[in-house]
Amino acid sequence: MKLRLVLALLLVALVVGCGGGGGGRSAANDPFIRFVNASPDSTSIQAEYDFQTFGPALPYLSASPGFTIFEPKDSDLSIREAASPEALDTISFVPERTSSYIMLTLGLRDFGDEFAKRIRPRPFEIDRSLPNGSKARVIFVNCFCEESGFSNPNVDFQDGDRPRFKFSDVGFANISTQLLDVGTYAFQARRAGSELVYASADLTFEAGKIYLALFTGIRNAAGDRQPKIVTYELPVKPNN
Repeated sequence: MKLRLVLALLLVALVVGCGGGGGGRSAANDPFIRFVNASPDSTSIQAEYDFQTFGPALPYLSASPGFTIFEPKDSDLSIREAASPEALDTISFVPERTSSYIMLTLGLRDFGDEFAKRIRPRPFEIDRSLPNGSKARVIFVNCFCEESGFSNPNVDFQDGDRPRFKFSDVGFANISTQLLDVGTYAFQARRAGSELVYASADLTFEAGKIYLALFTGIRNAAGDRQPKIVTYELPVKPNN
């Protein structure tokens, strides 16, 4: 009798220790997403995941305070103006467990009949592991829009005329990632394969850090919409 009781208790302990066969979802293993509004003619943009808002509505060049954790499943990513209930665009999105994503709003709110320039949400999977040695990881995205009547160009993102580091021929709404030596560099955004410089900026990168670099704006626009290079420091993912 005592032996049967001991065996029964051991069986219960095993079932409880294994989670009862039903499994459990650990938030630490779920995808992380951060939102940045890079649409130069937009107002405040609200991002939604399965039509549930996350984070505050963001004006142009603003980013959500940090990475938000979501359940990995077949979902809808939407963007809308904060003052409107209607989505500007919605896409299907299936985030991978444990992965990190930057979700950008790209393109123009007023794109006319140039559909390729339309405003849209675009998620990019990124590497948030700790960069090796005295390196910084730079994640570059081309968000730049040409003026009306011209196609959005591919760009070279590089440090001067004789670059040590060059992100080559990056198309609109595309991403390129490199490990760079730490230091301060005079980076330029150029039309790919040419000497035409759209914008420049002095950028400082520190060891062990991750940076998101965006080339955005509208060619020949003034004020906040003019072509510019902007950077955001991203946190290294914990437990890396």
